[in-house]
Amino acid sequence: MLHKVSDLPLEARGVVEALIGRPLAEDEAFSIRPIHFQKEGADACAASEAASRLEHYFAEIDRQHPVVAEVEAEAALDEAMKSVRLGYTPRR
Repeated sequence: MLHKVSDLPLEARGVVEALIGRPLAEDEAFSIRPIHFQKEGADACAASEAASRLEHYFAEIDRQHPVVAEVEAEAALDEAMKSVRLGYTPRR
């Protein structure tokens, strides 16, 4: 449902402005729509399972490759980041 700012009672307008974080103009309109947010449950379980599978996958990759010095690994990561992010500078 679309709400016109000009039709709002002053108290309701103050609440909406506080939620949005800025003053509203008289010629603006807004819509509020609730959404269901499931913090835990099936989605959380699936995410946990996926994370576990990824950990096992990366552990297997680590077992198959030789150990690389941390300096070399950091340099490789920095090079990769520079190639995909314009203006990337490593934080150290």
